[in-house]
Amino acid sequence: KFNATEYAMLKRIGNNNGIPLVIDDTSLSKVKDMTGFVYQLSEGRDRDRLGKNATLEETTEWATSIFLTGEKTILFRGDNELKGKVARLFELTISDNDLFDNGENARHIRNISKSHYGLIGTAFVNSLIKEKALENIEELLRKDTECAVASLTALISDDAGIVNRLSGKIAIITVTAKLLNGIFDFGFDVDNIKNYLVNISANNILTFNELNDEEAQFKKMYKEFFESISEIGEIKPEHPDAVFVSSSIF
Repeated sequence: KFNATEYAMLKRIGNNNGIPLVIDDTSLSKVKDMTGFVYQLSEGRDRDRLGKNATLEETTEWATSIFLTGEKTILFRGDNELKGKVARLFELTISDNDLFDNGENARHIRNISKSHYGLIGTAFVNSLIKEKALENIEELLRKDTECAVASLTALISDDAGIVNRLSGKIAIITVTAKLLNGIFDFGFDVDNIKNYLVNISANNILTFNELNDEEAQFKKMYKEFFESISEIGEIKPEHPDAVFVSSSIF
């Protein structure tokens, strides 16, 4: 849960290579800088730290999928580093009945998942190795990345370079779904998965672009206002960006 310290959570994530992780309920968070925490998670390694005797502690690394849950957005919440979060996160809005038909259905899925947790992962990895399915993985990722880029650029304009970064993440998910279908015949609808993630990403980028436009308009109005006042000698701002820095537009 998010009621642990940032350092403790990073230590738990350390050395996790491939096992999906859920950190539950951001409302309990003791993390003061949520954007910094998101950056740290996406970095894939802990910060360098000094121990008690001024010696460098061993850093840990990870490479996995991390799910954060909460009742409020962390993507568009209260700070100015929006671009970095938009390029790193897929934020899904889930309603009561989106995942389960009812409480009994949810409990049944939970019990089965707890009883067989990790089983499919081991079988999946062993099959990938046995069938040499990873030999052309880079080509599969390249093609699916290009496909995601094409789908996103058909929906929105992106002057901030976010599309390419998100498309690579979409490709990892769609290629994984294809490999699972090939080995276990799960029947994942890969096109539907891709379209779902593309639409989420497009909406987030669109929101980012709109907020950026609002920022530019606000800054322009503020500058023009003080320029008009300074012309009549009443006031001249020393730092025309100062108000925006502390504003709550985001």
